[in-house]
Amino acid sequence: GFIEVNGKKICVDTVCLEEEACQVMERKDKQDVYNLSRLGITLIEIATDASIKSPEHAKEVASMLGMILRSTENVKRGLGTIRQDVNISIKGGARTEVKGFQELKSIPKVIEFEVQRQLEEIKKGKKIEKTVRKAEPEFTTSYLRPMPGAARMYPETDILPIKIKESILKKIKLPELLSDKAAALTNKYKISDSHAAEIIK
Repeated sequence: GFIEVNGKKICVDTVCLEEEACQVMERKDKQDVYNLSRLGITLIEIATDASIKSPEHAKEVASMLGMILRSTENVKRGLGTIRQDVNISIKGGARTEVKGFQELKSIPKVIEFEVQRQLEEIKKGKKIEKTVRKAEPEFTTSYLRPMPGAARMYPETDILPIKIKESILKKIKLPELLSDKAAALTNKYKISDSHAAEIIK
């Protein structure tokens, strides 16, 4: 499907149902310590195509997707419950996935830093490898791991994709979007858009 953000169409390629992984708490020489408390928590991953063209646009798309999810009233709320990963590709570079965005306002800053980091590497004549990096609090990125290849990380857990047919779509009752609720308040009570948005939040 697709969403529209500021008049631009963004294609949604896939929606995946996943399971939260355990978190590494401590790495030691001979063993690692994991926290299993989040194992089994359901995650939904929404992947868009490459039609997001700027750092600010990425923030707007993430904001729209978050609003749509919150409109369902069936997702957990709060900082860290909706996370964004951003894939960045520049001419002469390599696709880099940046993970760990906790706040929407950090998205443009981290993207700008990552683009600058790659441009500097290219100027030095270094070959940019496809990697997964982590967004740091000061808006830089740090290396996490190589980008998974064709073998992928957990092939044994895959199930066959489900094609969404017209019959399935007809059974889905779409929620009223929070943005539509805010617009209705603005019209009904003649209040500002910002006040309506605060009331809905």
